[in-house]
Amino acid sequence: MACYQQCGRDMTPSLARTSRISAAVSASAVALALLALPSAKADNTYNDTITAIFGSGNPAGGWAAEVDPTTGLTLALRAKNRTTGAINDDGSSTYTETAGTIAGGLANWNFEFSISDPNLTTDGITYQLGFDTDPTAGEAITWVNALAPAGGDAYGTSATASGHGTAFAPGDTVAQNSENIAFAGQNPKLTGEYTYYLDAYSGGVLVDSDKIQVNVVAASDASSTFALAALSFGLLLVPAALRRRNLLGGSA
Repeated sequence: MACYQQCGRDMTPSLARTSRISAAVSASAVALALLALPSAKADNTYNDTITAIFGSGNPAGGWAAEVDPTTGLTLALRAKNRTTGAINDDGSSTYTETAGTIAGGLANWNFEFSISDPNLTTDGITYQLGFDTDPTAGEAITWVNALAPAGGDAYGTSATASGHGTAFAPGDTVAQNSENIAFAGQNPKLTGEYTYYLDAYSGGVLVDSDKIQVNVVAASDASSTFALAALSFGLLLVPAALRRRNLLGGSA
């Protein structure tokens, strides 16, 4: 049975991973680094065949990917419902999720990244994960090292099975992780519009970039929906009751 909420590396926020993001939000050094980094803008292609090597039961689909045809470097991002694994996207790079929390105060959804580099850690390329902390249409991007040792990333190769990522070993070509806005102290109950980047740098120069947008909307009011459905059902019964009354000799 698929397991999303309590099984696998991506479902339980490790102290290391939580501290990586929360520290990045508060550290002035990161703010200065942000000023030095160019704004990453890129067109995305859609790739639904990237195996999720973190956790267990995670779907392979729904990734918005940037593929470099020359080097084979692939940067990918997506958003996913944390409990069900469902992915609600527009077939490209915009995702829609629902505001609210699950047990532990985590957001209903995760944002996830995947890096596939044939020469991972040996070609001098560094990777920056940018996450938006501003729920408005504006952006307030905080950058962290996507491959920070304390991040708890899952590593493997293109042959690694779903959920079988491990700590880094020489020869690994894939790095992935799953994050939650609650790790950074953001309010999961707010609706908003968030932008996420995954950038690759060589010698301080931006060489590849990936980007997604996550629109967080309010959950439908179940009680109101039920009341409306009951009202509609009741209105449907009125004509039938009147017809029955006429058949029995009553006056309409």
